[in-house]
Amino acid sequence: MKKVIFSILKYLGTFLAVIIVFNCCLYLSCFFPSNIIEEHAKESSDILAEQGMFYQLSSVFNITNNNCTDSVIINESYAIDNEHPYESYMKARKNYQKGLTNEELEDINGEGVTVNYLEEYGGEAVGYDYDPIGELNDFLYGRISTSLNYARYWHGYLILFRPLLILFNISQIRTLLFIVFTSLFIYFMFLLNKRFHKNVAIIFGLSLLCSGYFSVSFSLESSPVFLTMMISSIILLKRIDKIKDFSLYLFIIACIANFVDYLTVPLITLGMLCCLYILKLLENGKDWKYCARFLIFHSIVWITGYACTWVSKWILYDLTIESFESMLNIGFTQSFYRMTRDNDYALGETNYFNTIYKILSNSSFFILISLWIMMAINKFKINIEKFNKNAIPFLLLSLLPVGWYIVLANHTMLHAYFTYRHSLVFMLGILLAINELLFQKNMIKKH
Repeated sequence: MKKVIFSILKYLGTFLAVIIVFNCCLYLSCFFPSNIIEEHAKESSDILAEQGMFYQLSSVFNITNNNCTDSVIINESYAIDNEHPYESYMKARKNYQKGLTNEELEDINGEGVTVNYLEEYGGEAVGYDYDPIGELNDFLYGRISTSLNYARYWHGYLILFRPLLILFNISQIRTLLFIVFTSLFIYFMFLLNKRFHKNVAIIFGLSLLCSGYFSVSFSLESSPVFLTMMISSIILLKRIDKIKDFSLYLFIIACIANFVDYLTVPLITLGMLCCLYILKLLENGKDWKYCARFLIFHSIVWITGYACTWVSKWILYDLTIESFESMLNIGFTQSFYRMTRDNDYALGETNYFNTIYKILSNSSFFILISLWIMMAINKFKINIEKFNKNAIPFLLLSLLPVGWYIVLANHTMLHAYFTYRHSLVFMLGILLAINELLFQKNMIKKH
């Protein structure tokens, strides 16, 4: 009993410390005035306007960048009021500028809107001709006097992008992110090859490539959660034989994932870290049942950390910020909205199942290519004498994104152009299971 109480207190203490750190970081990032990032914000607005809403990075591989949300991030970064930093980052307003803004609107149910295209339909505000890039331009040049509260997220990416906008525009930031992503990928692959067999390094490398890892560096929206995944994975690999409390580590990473992310593909932080640690457990002689229980338990730990961080923002907002409506109510309403699959945006069940099928079928294609490469490197020497039950934990892990797609049906359909990247976890799970089945002795590198 004492052990359970101590464990609960440890997690509560850690969680409170993490929330304090989050607030301190946001406070500091909002401490300088927006006029020192104005030049690069305007340059970024011009670049985004030239590229358009959905900028195609590669026509050959059909890689499209979501400039919509990137423009919102630039907007929020510039809309910070440094004279009231706490209120400013808690509200995370779009289009706010002291002396110009004369009306603030609350967040509403449904998809994000641009205030210069607000209309009333059935008593509910909805956005037509959704154009956040045009809105950013109007805001920067003083043509919008209405701001919109966007407080349902932590918007932790502000601690990264606000300082960067002092020195760079969005194209330069993307170039910098590409260099960082490339460096992290090389170092991660080096550590994988050093710690495990080459098969494992191949599986992780191919899965990252096939899920669009490098294209993510051109997205301000998705890059923070991928950076969280890669940095936390590198730290884990460096400390994997010495780490004493993986559960607490994963809990903290889940909190960070929620803090920096826009509900893009946060599950990759759970999938990547659990993959690495299960490999270590198998190496140490743990059986498949132990690893399966490990995955289930730590999925619960991750969900708890992620959900509590999100809800804590809503509670903290309601306790400290005067508002027209409870942020707890707004937050839960928005969450349930993303679980539906029968509204006008989602276009019903047929579109839902077609979306899931497309994501998984594309992943299966890459899995077949990866399998052929693995077999070629291993000179087609395979071993299928019996079913290796060590594949089961990885098969279970591959189902995590499928569960995410099912639960967040509406979100999956509306944002399939980035939610497909959750298939990284699907590919990792399937390929590591196949590796266990076909190359059983290749999983372990003796030290």
